[in-house]
Amino acid sequence: MNIIKKVLFFLIITLFTQVGGIIYLLSHLFYSLIKLNKLKGYLETVRRISFHIAVYLIFTFFVIPLIAGLFGRVPLPIISKNNLGPRTVWTVILNRHYVRPLMRETAFEIASEMGNKNPGIRINYFDANHPFCKGYPLLPHLSHNDGKKLDLGFIYNSSLDNSISSKTPSAIGYGISEEPRVGEYNRPLECSKNPKNWMYNFMHNIYPQSAKEDYTFNSSLNKELIKAFVKNKNISKVLLEPHLKVRMGLNFDKVKQVQCGSVRHDDHFHVQIF
Repeated sequence: MNIIKKVLFFLIITLFTQVGGIIYLLSHLFYSLIKLNKLKGYLETVRRISFHIAVYLIFTFFVIPLIAGLFGRVPLPIISKNNLGPRTVWTVILNRHYVRPLMRETAFEIASEMGNKNPGIRINYFDANHPFCKGYPLLPHLSHNDGKKLDLGFIYNSSLDNSISSKTPSAIGYGISEEPRVGEYNRPLECSKNPKNWMYNFMHNIYPQSAKEDYTFNSSLNKELIKAFVKNKNISKVLLEPHLKVRMGLNFDKVKQVQCGSVRHDDHFHVQIF
C-alpha cells in the first residue's frame, strides 16, 4: 500500500509540476546515501518530509532554471522585477513560470513602460509554461505547452482609497471575474448552457466572488496595458472575453475570444508570441 501511495504521489506531482516526480526520486536517493541514524516514531517521518521539501526547493530555485535554458526557456522573476511579478509564489514553486526569452523580454518591456507612466503599478503574472519539452501540458490549460504563452492579471484600484493596487482580487489570480454588465454580451452565460463546457465557468463557480468588493476594475489602465501588448510586434494573439473587448474599445484583430471548451478570460488575459 505504501508503494501505491508513492506511485500516486509521483504521478500527481509530475502531472502538475513536470519536474516534481524526478526530484522526488532523487531526494530518496540522496537520503539513502546520507545514511543517517533512524529517529524514533514520527520524528523520522518529519525529517524525511523536510528533506524532500528542501531538495525540491533547491532544485526549483537553483537547478531547474539552469537546465531550462538548454530547452530554450527562462524563468519569469520570483519577486517583482521591472514591475512584473507572480501573483502567488505557488506559481514559482510549481514550476509554472517559464517562457521563451522573447516572451520574457516583451513582458518586461511593457511592464516597465506601464510603471514609468503610472508609478505604483505592478503587473501580476499567473501561469506561463513548464520548464522543459514542447507539448507537455500545463494543466488545466489547453495551450500553455511551448513557452510562448503567458496569463496576466488585470489592474485594479483599492476600494478603500482608490489607489492602484499591486494585487488582484483572487489570491491565486484566477477565479474572480469582471463580469458582463447589463446590456453587454454575456458569453459566460451562453457557454454555460451546454454541460460539456463545464470548465468554462469552473473557477468562477468555486472561488468566492465576494473578494472583489475590495477592488475596482481600472478600465483605462487595463486598456492601456492590453493595447501595449496588441501593438507589440512580438505578440501574435491576446485572449479576452468579448464584453471586455467592447467595453475597453479594443477593436483589434489580435484580440480574440476563446472557445467555450476552454476557461473564461475575464479574470485574466492571455498573451502569446509568434
